[in-house]
Amino acid sequence: MLPHFTPCPAHAPRRPSHLSHIATGLLLLGLLSACSARPFVLTARPEPDLTPWQEDIGHGKSGHAFRYMHLDAQTPGDTAFLFLHGGIFDHRLWYYMHPLAQHGALYALEFPNVHAFHDGGIESMGRIVDDFAALIPETHIYVVGVSAGAWAAVEWAATQRDKTLDGVVLASSVMFGANAKESRKRARMSRFAVGLTPPQLQHIVERRARRTTYTEAEGPLQQIDIFYTRPYPYYYQLFHQTHAQGDRRQNTDGIRCPLLVLHGDRDKVMPIDVARLTPAMFPNATRTDFQVVPGGNHDMIFGNGGDISRRIADFFFE
Repeated sequence: MLPHFTPCPAHAPRRPSHLSHIATGLLLLGLLSACSARPFVLTARPEPDLTPWQEDIGHGKSGHAFRYMHLDAQTPGDTAFLFLHGGIFDHRLWYYMHPLAQHGALYALEFPNVHAFHDGGIESMGRIVDDFAALIPETHIYVVGVSAGAWAAVEWAATQRDKTLDGVVLASSVMFGANAKESRKRARMSRFAVGLTPPQLQHIVERRARRTTYTEAEGPLQQIDIFYTRPYPYYYQLFHQTHAQGDRRQNTDGIRCPLLVLHGDRDKVMPIDVARLTPAMFPNATRTDFQVVPGGNHDMIFGNGGDISRRIADFFFE
């Protein structure tokens, strides 16, 4: 005899609740928004009071219009300082460097978002600086570069012939080829960045910038006064330079003047142990010095402008 099984009572199928419909709809909307192109609205460029600096627009020898800050020397002469900023911020990063005006006229260039000379390589940054330098009437120049602006300073200084280059200052920077591991790391980051769409790259840059703790300056101008998201071409060019350079060294042999390297001991963007190798990459510099700035972050030029100005003046003029 076959065993007798008592069948279970049939259950009526459950109808999806309204909550499950809502959850499914939100999930689909999330997937669609993640896959679709999103417009990116640039943050407005703040216009703070830059006194005692003057912000001007002038044309380089190519005819390109450059925005820059200028401060006359306290004593008329034939000496000038050319300041070159890096990424995220612009030329107003140099606001607190005005004490150097007692030694010469000051010029702080804002790198253009687009320039006819830019071809994606690091060498083009030197050509852009040379284009702008036609605006400077003084013939004795000290060039000061911070972060990626230091790469531009080296490119320009190594080919400078029209003016007398009296000194180079590199701050918060690591030169190409100083360390193979660091070169590979920067190249990987650049490959990732240049593969992003414009809205994606700008979103990442702004999110990272706003999450960073910056040095507070003692004075009227704060970091929030000069922070804004720049158009996509600028950031693309900045990352593409590293990608295009690879492990190759810059023309550091072409620097034949005094060299000062400054680096903060709290710099989390450029490792200080790699930065210490920088002076050795300039075998033809007439004099070199590496100085650690206690408490200096990657943006120490802004928050420690007075101390940085004093160090530069002491190295070149005392």
